[in-house]
Amino acid sequence: QGLARLVPERDRLALRQGLLRVQAGLPAHALGQAMQLTGLHADGREFPIELSLASWDSAGGRFCSGIIRDITERERAAQALRDSEQAAREAERQLQAVLRASPVGVIFTDAQGQLVYGNPAYLRIAGLSLDEARTGGWGRAIHGDDAAQVDQAWQQAIQGLAPFAGDYRYRHADGLIVWSRSVSAAIVEDGQTTGFVAIVEE
Repeated sequence: QGLARLVPERDRLALRQGLLRVQAGLPAHALGQAMQLTGLHADGREFPIELSLASWDSAGGRFCSGIIRDITERERAAQALRDSEQAAREAERQLQAVLRASPVGVIFTDAQGQLVYGNPAYLRIAGLSLDEARTGGWGRAIHGDDAAQVDQAWQQAIQGLAPFAGDYRYRHADGLIVWSRSVSAAIVEDGQTTGFVAIVEE
């Protein structure tokens, strides 16, 4: 039977034209590479396929071979991955909106306690810009009388000895003193601490 029955009606003309090019010895872009097309099942169902073609000449004329793979499951998996990535982007967008609107300071650090993100409320409490906080300014902004206590508490948290928690002061560049209360929790992935999240209240 004709190969045209393997594809939907809308694709049959293109298939016939491609076969005529091969029969005439003209170059066909499909040869030597896999193409993704729509296949037609005997019961009328359409499904995604991958088609690989090759051709050769012999005394009997020009011949073609084709390998057709049903890639339905592969396409489903790819779609599921795209859906998951889209959901993750939406969750990230919503999280960012919550963090920006929160009246409570929130920071995220890496596993060594280095700040990677501070929301606007935290930056206001600390009297820092985000760039200053990321480059170690968040530690330098702590009042000198409290710095050793805060550093010791963070070292204990990093070593997994105790969560970081406590009351301490920030000293702004203009001299303003701001009291804060903080509590942190480790972010654990596959049994390993990859960072910390801390809530900072004024």
